[in-house]
Amino acid sequence: MVPTIYVAGGTCDVELISGYIAQLKKDGWTISHDWTEQVLRDRRLGRGAKTLPPEAKAILAESDMDGVKDAAYFWLIAPPEQRAWGAGVELGAAIMGGKRITVSGEHSSIFCDHPQVNRMRTHDEAASMFHHIARHIRSGHYAESSRKEFESILAKRAVPADKECRRCRQYTTTTYCSSKCARGET
Repeated sequence: MVPTIYVAGGTCDVELISGYIAQLKKDGWTISHDWTEQVLRDRRLGRGAKTLPPEAKAILAESDMDGVKDAAYFWLIAPPEQRAWGAGVELGAAIMGGKRITVSGEHSSIFCDHPQVNRMRTHDEAASMFHHIARHIRSGHYAESSRKEFESILAKRAVPADKECRRCRQYTTTTYCSSKCARGET
């Protein structure tokens, strides 16, 4: 059985994200919470989150955070605008929850470069990776060494390490290879 995934992003990209969620479902993924359904329904009714009463917003926020908590995988389709606060909060929850995290697309948050985050240049590359993971899991080979397999898949698909850690000189995709190096604890 393919594990659960939560797909985060900005409401400005809701149609795009909804399409990727549909593809993940087709590939056999279980979506822990599909927030795009509510957003698209509200748009059809001519309302948005800003028009909802605080009680309704609280329920939506709790549902989204439960989705992050209940997922094994977390995919942030990086919003093109800095205004997507919710996606950033969800990314923070995924980092703190020890999820297997992928961020695709352009971003401006330092948390998208957190050592726990796998970066992908494009959303289609990330979708292809998740398709490959689902196919691999369904084949029955994944259970033997799920973490090693995931890391192997990520290593093949991830953004190449093109920088050198300022502290230990290992190659990385970020300024420092780990948070310990960034704090000077190595």
